[in-house]
Amino acid sequence: MGDVVASIYILLASAAMTLLSEGLAYVAVYRRGEYQRAVIRVVDVNRKLEKEKELLVGVEKRERHAKKIQKLEADFKEAMAKMNGMKLVVNITIGLLYMLAYRVLSMRFHGQVVGTLPFIPFEMMRRMSMRGLPSGSEPTDCAFAFVYALAALGLKGTIQKAMGFAPPRVDLGKVKWSLNDGKRWA
Repeated sequence: MGDVVASIYILLASAAMTLLSEGLAYVAVYRRGEYQRAVIRVVDVNRKLEKEKELLVGVEKRERHAKKIQKLEADFKEAMAKMNGMKLVVNITIGLLYMLAYRVLSMRFHGQVVGTLPFIPFEMMRRMSMRGLPSGSEPTDCAFAFVYALAALGLKGTIQKAMGFAPPRVDLGKVKWSLNDGKRWA
């Protein structure tokens, strides 16, 4: 019964941490007009880029069409960079808050079994799930770190979507990402 209570406590702490971090992001970034304009710009440029890529062009207009696509891709990268840059300081702060919460909860649950897996995990997963437990523990036992990580990863996207703060959906696979943008290194 202690495992269940500890796991629920960790889940609630993770949910509270996620709500706090998303509230902080809302106050500092998401509600600002500048950020909302940047999101609209990203979606707009992505839509134009998709439309241009689907366009069939004759041989004589191919070069001009390729340049237009390159310009739209550059605009898209710039818009994404601007949008992500607005969130940088808040993301660093949120990361520090998550580390603080991890440290506090880690001290509380150090060496304590907080869950039991219904299977014996493979070696790498076992190392993650048993981190912080004393040696000689059952291979199906879970430590705090594993439950906290799963809860934080699972809840963040869900809460962002529920609160309407999820980033715009764009197909990044169709945009060429390169380090040097096709330029030769000197």
